[in-house]
Amino acid sequence: MFVADSKRLTLAGARKMVDTATALAKEANFSITVAIADAGGHLLLLERMDGGRFHTLHSSTTKAACAASNKRPTTAKGAAG
Repeated sequence: MFVADSKRLTLAGARKMVDTATALAKEANFSITVAIADAGGHLLLLERMDGGRFHTLHSSTTKAACAASNKRPTTAKGAAG
């Protein structure tokens, strides 16, 4: 067979991820920017919390694309090993 079945992140799934991340940030009293990318590294959702710094937009989108290209989640220290 020359094609494989694959799973795809839905918008609802991306929203759930953003909601979870922002809820955890609120508990820790942080303002963050969350970027969710699909498997191809294309941005699905981007949310900057009130008080989030402007430079976090670039950082979070770059980190999301990097995580997609490496096919692994990232942490505060970079790609998880």
